[in-house]
Amino acid sequence: MKDFHYRDLRTNMLPLVISNRLRWTDILFVKLEVNSVAEGLDFVTRQWEEAEGQTPFNYYFLDDRLNRFYEPEARLSKTASIYGAIAILLACFGLFSLSTFMAEQKMKEVSIRKVLGASVKQIFLMFSRPFVVIVIIAAVIAIPAALYLLSGWLNEFAYSLEITKQIDIPVLAAFVTLLVALLTVAYQSFRLSRTNPIRFLRNE
Repeated sequence: MKDFHYRDLRTNMLPLVISNRLRWTDILFVKLEVNSVAEGLDFVTRQWEEAEGQTPFNYYFLDDRLNRFYEPEARLSKTASIYGAIAILLACFGLFSLSTFMAEQKMKEVSIRKVLGASVKQIFLMFSRPFVVIVIIAAVIAIPAALYLLSGWLNEFAYSLEITKQIDIPVLAAFVTLLVALLTVAYQSFRLSRTNPIRFLRNE
């Protein structure tokens, strides 16, 4: 039969002999129906006690044993998800605060542009351009660093893809980051475009 992994994916495929000789057997695998696991365990327990009453019946679920191979990755995934969500939330708060500050600084400029006939789209482009530049600079710095760290982590596995050749992943990440940034500053742009210019130009 074809080679398959029976250990964790950090280990290369090792030789395996599958035989039906009973004298080599020390583990019995039993397939149970998903909807009747408890009944199946009771049946197997009774059969075991009838056949081997002096030997205790110890069992485990194969999926639990396989999941133990990847407990570090599961913890890492959970931790990265939590801290990643916190980082994104804090970044959005910071970006929103920065956009609010910049909006206050550009009130008169936007008012003048509105008097001269600037549209909502033009105001949005003017206001969001600095943030787009910031995100692009951040992506240029962060993507190579992330690819380097991910490559080092993936090298711990016996068989892994080359993350540096997966261009679509960093491009998608940069696009999502840019989208989040634009959505964050969109409110301030809309607020600026709806501001009455007379309020800020009456003393000019």
